[in-house]
Amino acid sequence: MDHTTRIAFLTELRDLLQRYDAEISVDYDDTSDLHGVTGEAMSVSMGKADRFHGRPTILLGDGWGIEPEGLSRLLKSYE
Repeated sequence: MDHTTRIAFLTELRDLLQRYDAEISVDYDDTSDLHGVTGEAMSVSMGKADRFHGRPTILLGDGWGIEPEGLSRLLKSYE
C-alpha cells in the first residue's frame, strides 16, 4: 500500500466518523472473562495479500475504540 493511498484512506475514514459523529469500537458481553487480555488495538486491513506478509494493515489506535481525534494524530504522524 503506497503512502498516498494510506493518507487518502485515513482522511476519508476520519471525515466519515466526524460527519456521522460515529466511533468504531470493540464490544464484549458483561459476563466475559478478560483476564490476561493485553495489547488491545484497532486496525484495518486492505488491499491484496502479499505472499510473505499478508494484507497491508494500518494500526488505527490502541485500546477498544477509534475516534476522529486519534485518526487526526495518526495522519499528522505520516506528514
